Amino acid sequence: MSSTQLFRLMRKTGAGAFTQVCVAGLGTAGCRVVDRIGGSGVHGATFAALHTHRSVLDRCRVQTRIPLGEESVSGGGSGGSVELGRKALEKDIEMVRGLISDCQALILVAGLGGGTATGGLPVLLQAAKGAGVFTAVMLTMPFAFEGEGRQRIAEDGLRAIVPLADFVATVANDAVHGGDDKQIEKAMAYGLEGLAAGVCSLWQIVAMPSLLALDQGDLRALHLLSGTACQFAFGMATGSSRATDTLASLLEQFPDVKKRLRTGGGALACLCASRDLLLPEISDVLVPLQEGMADSGVFRAGVVLHESWRDRLFLAVFTAEMRRKVTPTVREASGSSRKPKAKRSNANRVAQEELKLEGATAPNQGRFGRTKATILDGEDLDIPTYIRRNLSLDQ
Repeated sequence: MSSTQLFRLMRKTGAGAFTQVCVAGLGTAGCRVVDRIGGSGVHGATFAALHTHRSVLDRCRVQTRIPLGEESVSGGGSGGSVELGRKALEKDIEMVRGLISDCQALILVAGLGGGTATGGLPVLLQAAKGAGVFTAVMLTMPFAFEGEGRQRIAEDGLRAIVPLADFVATVANDAVHGGDDKQIEKAMAYGLEGLAAGVCSLWQIVAMPSLLALDQGDLRALHLLSGTACQFAFGMATGSSRATDTLASLLEQFPDVKKRLRTGGGALACLCASRDLLLPEISDVLVPLQEGMADSGVFRAGVVLHESWRDRLFLAVFTAEMRRKVTPTVREASGSSRKPKAKRSNANRVAQEELKLEGATAPNQGRFGRTKATILDGEDLDIPTYIRRNLSLDQ
């Protein structure tokens, strides 16, 4: 079962959603994901595609399509320019505000490394933040073969996005390409499946009534725990052994999940299943994950049931790194053998001796370097008055 099929099943029971949600795809990858999962006429949700490339928008089947920066890029895309992507969003920010005006939560999906999404996401998030809308962002990072330059652009964009969103999760394209023997077209499609699965997961956490509750607060808490983007992993299966197969699917696609659980600061697992789900099946999936957590880690889990599902199980796991604690230290100069100064006590203090200022040694030389003495009416004004006039000062 693909994540597209999963979302269609979720849409069937979407009438039970209690949060008004907008799911928006920004840029080429985001538009393809939104188009992949559909969304026309879903109760309780608005699906939208936003892009600077008009031809990509024209191929989208969602009802709400917003062309960006048509005056500056003429519908031909940003050409990988982050600056053009930012300006395009700023130019059409009023249309974006109109899109989210009646939303309680905004789920954004995009691929970083290009221009439109990398440059436009911070602008879009600022608008949502100003409107008081909860924001959850699902992102893919570039394939390794796309080069260090594109990876660097993606990482810079991620650093700008994290402080503006309530929750951010990433999945590397290399982690979900489905094997080294995949053709490029299939690898790219599988990468989109990873993004679609992430959107499905966020949808069920934010909008769907759940048996074991997870909500916006859990996403926000996980985001604050690490101070950076969370990592996303997923697994799905059907059949009599669906519980163990779902967990195996997760670990096969994302073999580093065990390490992230063991060294991470927190994890959030969301299990989505049909109403015939059994308690032992929940344990078979969630207990191994919880047991793999670090002792100091925070583990939260939720279960969402769907009326129309038949024998299906889907697991989403978001893991957060442990926030680094920085201890300030005092640096000493290289090669210095200076020891800390001992604290002086009153007993060790030496009383100051009276300072005695002597008169000028030469009539034409002042007391400040080689300047001439200041003489007025026969008096050397460089000498303090109380000395010249033999005055005593009270101690």
